[in-house]
Amino acid sequence: MVILYTFFTVVAILLFIALWIRTEKNIIIINTIIAVSLFFFTPTIVNTYYTASDDIRILFHSDHKNDIQVVEKTIQDQNLPFSLYKKESLQSSKHHNFLAILVVKTSYSKLTTEEIYSFIAKMPKNKMSISFSDKISGQVVIVETVENGSITNCFPEETCSILQI
Repeated sequence: MVILYTFFTVVAILLFIALWIRTEKNIIIINTIIAVSLFFFTPTIVNTYYTASDDIRILFHSDHKNDIQVVEKTIQDQNLPFSLYKKESLQSSKHHNFLAILVVKTSYSKLTTEEIYSFIAKMPKNKMSISFSDKISGQVVIVETVENGSITNCFPEETCSILQI
């Protein structure tokens, strides 16, 4: 970021000097305005560039993008009472060696054991970590599955024992 900031600052200064030497008074004023605006807006431009490039990299270069699209299609086709948070799922999957998805229950009721097991049964048989959440209490249940769809871990243990998972 500092390199780009320095680059834009140097370009603005060089443009200012070049045009100062060779131009008339009206162009000098325009050039001064451009140089000062580049100096002040370069941090914003650089920040926008890095933020956008990170979002684009996450959305288009993820190994799990197709898997997440399959999960999203399954949720829609099966009319499951959950919505998939795609961006967060892609970001989370990027940091793991397996698919990690975040789903939130669309209705205003608590998570039930039947809904969790039904959701897992209808998903593709991949190793994945599924974070379930509801809108009422914000309760989060993280379930890890293996390739055959069976549950290997459930967190937090207290909530999982209440749900009998």
